[in-house]
Amino acid sequence: AGSQTTTPTTPATTTATTAAVATFPASNVIFTTTGLALAAQSLVELQHRGLDHMHYVHMNLLNRVRLGQVFLWLQEKELFGMGALLWNPNPGLKFHASDFVRNLAMASFVDTKTLAEQRQLHRTLWLEPLELPLNASPTALDNAIEAFLDARAGLADDPDRHRGSHETTIAQISKHFTLAGDHARAVFLYARFASFFEDTIVRPFAEQQDKVAQCSNSSSS
Repeated sequence: AGSQTTTPTTPATTTATTAAVATFPASNVIFTTTGLALAAQSLVELQHRGLDHMHYVHMNLLNRVRLGQVFLWLQEKELFGMGALLWNPNPGLKFHASDFVRNLAMASFVDTKTLAEQRQLHRTLWLEPLELPLNASPTALDNAIEAFLDARAGLADDPDRHRGSHETTIAQISKHFTLAGDHARAVFLYARFASFFEDTIVRPFAEQQDKVAQCSNSSSS
């Protein structure tokens, strides 16, 4: 269930915001009647967007689930579901392929590691070897991921490379809806990495688990 909390803008709110603006350094605000009014109006608008347009959703899980899988499902539903086609006046930051790839890799530890361990893994597996050397540039990270996939998984148009379920779904969606610009690159590049992840990690692990189960059944019989 979801509920929306609305805080109306009142004269008192505007007065308080104006007073706050008056305490800003002179280098940040033009202290004229018009300039101060515009600054106050801008802050009130920011408050309005942050409070009036914020939706709070409470989810009560009735049975045990894999939280990492739930997170990835919500991420992909938000980005690639039908709701993504609607006009959004407050879209927030645009995600890059590197953001999706990081989330996919880190989601593997949500159910098995403590929060402190997850933070340490994020630093040792992602920040220090990848993000920090590239000066935390999302575009540079995307370029590095693309070069990695070209070398290890085959070019994007290679007919022989593995295409996973997520990439297949994105290919079907793109036949009916136009994806363009940086968002399109992020979506398709992440889909390629998801296929590589599925082919080199998920599928071999599942096959290994099947062999262990078969050996266990043979021993018990």
